Amino acid sequence: MIFFSGLGLPFGKGTVVAAHVAFCTSYVTVVIASSLDGFDFTLVEASRDLGATYFQTFRKVIFPLLRPAICAGALLAFTLSLDDFIVTFFVSGHGGTTLPVYIYNSLKHGKVPGLYALSSVLLAVTFLLVTVSLFFQKDEFLEKEK
Repeated sequence: MIFFSGLGLPFGKGTVVAAHVAFCTSYVTVVIASSLDGFDFTLVEASRDLGATYFQTFRKVIFPLLRPAICAGALLAFTLSLDDFIVTFFVSGHGGTTLPVYIYNSLKHGKVPGLYALSSVLLAVTFLLVTVSLFFQKDEFLEKEK
């Protein structure tokens, strides 16, 4: 809050995005760095030896190998951003209402019936995401058992 005030930035969607990017970058970096720890760089060398450009090597070799870590980091960042009410509340201002701030304001003003529906939607979306994730991991699990 002091940083944005010192820069003279008005509180709103921009400050919310900047605060969440600053907050979540370290978590995403740790997830991707742990994936790079077991990364086989000989595949990159092999693609370069076979005549692939740097962009082709990134697109065909590096990105597919890092895609699970990138997706995990994105989901972790989304979960942390959805959960972090305090940072959002302090830097949101008038135009930057997010879901946690909306839930807080609804509870504060007694608009509870809408929150029941919202909770049901969040639960259904979470269940759907877990089901889709398990469906895609099923083939990977079956291949490991063989």
